[in-house]
Parts: sequence; C-alpha cells; structure tokens
Amino acid sequence: MTSKNKSDVTVTFSESESDGFESRIERLIEQAGSATKLARMAGISESVVRKWRNGRSDPSRLNLIALSKATGTNLEWLVTGNGPMRPGEAGETITPAAADFDRAIFASVLTAVEEGMEQYRLRLAPQKKVELVLALYDIFKDSDKQPSTATILPFLRVGAR
Repeated sequence: MTSKNKSDVTVTFSESESDGFESRIERLIEQAGSATKLARMAGISESVVRKWRNGRSDPSRLNLIALSKATGTNLEWLVTGNGPMRPGEAGETITPAAADFDRAIFASVLTAVEEGMEQYRLRLAPQKKVELVLALYDIFKDSDKQPSTATILPFLRVGAR
C-alpha cells in the first residue's frame, strides 16, 4: 500500500489501484539517460523526479506539462498510459474526438478538480480522479460555462464517496 501526503490531504491506494505512472517515469528516465538529465530537460528538481519514480509523490499539472513538452510525449499517455507515447508512433490515429481536444478546457477542469480537492480536503484514488476529469471535460467542452471549483464541487463530492 502506498500513501502520499500533500499538506493535510493523505491519499492511500494499493498497488492494484496504481495507474502505472511510476513505470512511465522510469521509461522517460531511461530514455533521457538518468533522472538528473530528465530533470534538467524539464526544468524540474531531480529529487522530485526520483519521488515520482519511487511513487512517493505525484506531479502537478504544470510539471506534467513541462515533462510532456521536454520529452515530446503525449500528455494523455503521460497522465493515463493511454494512447501512443509520442505523436506519430504506430497505432496512433487521429479521430475527430482527438482533433477536437481542447487543451485549455482540459487544463481548466484539471486545475478546478485539484483546487477543489485541496480546498475541501477531498480524496480520490488516481484512476477515479482521471475518470472524473475526463467526464467533466466532456461536460464542459460543449458548455458555455467555464470550469471552476464552484461548478465542479458537486461532482467532486460524489466522486470522493
């Protein structure tokens, strides 16, 4: 069982609930040559990269974006393990849904979820958080409303049960 702390929030999940993020970080470290090189590429502390690899910490949205840009990896692959690791790799097809993906809305939803979880001290297993963010993205991409902590709070409360 793994426990992760961030301020007053503790998230605990078993290895079977882990989404494999540590193995994706390990793969990026191997490709970069070392944790030090990967950290320098992304402008992130080496100790933080090692904590991610060891499963002792999860990256922030900004660090995920920096890592994705520095390594040329798809953000979805980095976050969830779904899809190809890099654009243009075998098996990647651009579907209308992928072509219409709005990164700004996705980032707003993810930020609102993270802020809401912190503000209301809610806990979600990593996979549940991914599912919630994707569901909220689907709601807000076709809506005139902007994602905010206030607009997603009811969903957060249901998801945290």
